[in-house]
Amino acid sequence: MTMTLLEIVTEALDDINSLVVPTWLIGNSDDTARQAIAIAKKIGRELTRDHSFQQHQRIHTLTTVAGTDNYALPDDYDRFIPMAAWDSTRYLPMVGNETPQDWATLTNNQVGVATDNYFQLRNNRIYIYPTPSSVWSASMPYYTKNYCKSALDVEQSTWSLDTDVPLVTEDLFIAGVRYYFCKANNIPYADAEFEYNSIIDRREVT
Repeated sequence: MTMTLLEIVTEALDDINSLVVPTWLIGNSDDTARQAIAIAKKIGRELTRDHSFQQHQRIHTLTTVAGTDNYALPDDYDRFIPMAAWDSTRYLPMVGNETPQDWATLTNNQVGVATDNYFQLRNNRIYIYPTPSSVWSASMPYYTKNYCKSALDVEQSTWSLDTDVPLVTEDLFIAGVRYYFCKANNIPYADAEFEYNSIIDRREVT
């Protein structure tokens, strides 16, 4: 069973000498509790933003509308997985995320009609070229910005309760909390930093 936020922080801080580990976190005004929560949030954002874990992979299914060239991103979107979008109707890869320069060339080219489907992210929307003339589906793998979930299995982009659990394995958060807490409080942290980075290297997908 996955450890809760409170269990993660407790294990991370238990072996630090002269430290009184808080018995509860969310809503606690104790300095250690507040710092531990801030660090756990920092780690969650770091792991989703800067790294790639299989637990964060999702697939967005986009269904086109004839005459419509732009569509909403998933609510939990962080970034697309490169070179993985697929036209599920014609069984062809979708090309993107296109740079502004390539997009300008595509959309202003009068020489011929594109035979592939291209996409670009702009203004938090997915733009497709050529503009769909019929209904078809696209499968677009992406990484979620969510890094934890509630006891009721609802994914979240931040910790809300002590009973929340991480989406990735808890060892990442245990090592991360220990490392950042020691670093922030002028406690020797080299071993904790090495452990945290080593776990990331083992868990991250390539």
